[in-house]
Amino acid sequence: MMVLNTALDKDIDCFAMIHDDFGVHAAHIDQWHTIIRETFVTLHDKADILPNFKADHELSTQIALEDLPPLQTLEITDVLTSRYFFG
Repeated sequence: MMVLNTALDKDIDCFAMIHDDFGVHAAHIDQWHTIIRETFVTLHDKADILPNFKADHELSTQIALEDLPPLQTLEITDVLTSRYFFG
């Protein structure tokens, strides 16, 4: 939803979508690649969603999961320059 809203803000208004796959007109592809990368960083840069997922799962199933592994050194902003980030 965030990707589509950003695209609409940038006057891209024709999409093809199937599940988690998106398509736009060829004239918009470079801008589209920038939008999906920047939106991904916005979504994941500050949020560590795994602890919330673990807590929600344990609460809903009453099954205790193993402790989470420590965070490593992933630099999420590297996707901004990744050639093959999204197909």
